[in-house]
Amino acid sequence: MRGDPTTEIGRDLAHRERVVGTHFWNPPHLVPLVEVIQNEKTSDDVVRATIGLLRDAGKTPVHVRRDVPGFVGNRLQHAMKREAIALVAAGVCGAETVDIVVCEGFGARTAVLGPMEQSDLVGLNLTLDIAEVLYAHLDRTPGPHPFLREKVKAGKLGMRTGEGLRQWMPQSGARPAVALSGRAGQGAKEALEILTGECPQHRLGLSGNDGKQHACGTVRSAAALFPGMEGCHVETKGLCEGRL
Repeated sequence: MRGDPTTEIGRDLAHRERVVGTHFWNPPHLVPLVEVIQNEKTSDDVVRATIGLLRDAGKTPVHVRRDVPGFVGNRLQHAMKREAIALVAAGVCGAETVDIVVCEGFGARTAVLGPMEQSDLVGLNLTLDIAEVLYAHLDRTPGPHPFLREKVKAGKLGMRTGEGLRQWMPQSGARPAVALSGRAGQGAKEALEILTGECPQHRLGLSGNDGKQHACGTVRSAAALFPGMEGCHVETKGLCEGRL
């Protein structure tokens, strides 16, 4: 779900008080969070019942009190993406550097320490001081950044086309391949592992359309996961032996 307001989705329904949004996060069988969105017509009883149902199912529901585009999670996620794309577009750093900074920096603590907690821990006075210096310099491009629009217009859509914000295909070699390397690459491999559900004792078990079998005994086509990647394969050197 993109974050479409449930107010619009349920506008023509007879019982609008029964319309409530539930935004799951992929992969939903592993990510516990579910945003429960209350719009201007949703009854409190429906919200409570939905939260109770999700909690009984083992999820972690949160109450979003206002029906805004993107809810909470996507607004936070895309606020970061907006600045990340602007930094790359301005030549401040490369896309790979952005991924490393997030994965090896503040991203490592985000799983256990949210931004509100972190602000309280360092002190709101320091948070304000940083805001006074930094906020005026953050990206304020109205709408999607032209750099992103140009990428899409050029057909550079990401992994499935071989290039997006990062390069996913080597510059040489007869056979196109997805080059997943470094810390960000490890994250991508783990994401693919989640998507395939394969190789439970190894990081990844995914091979190309030639049917080559890895040491872990799994065979998967990348094209089955990512349309447009016919003939491509994921490099998994050392992964089936448990090496990163």
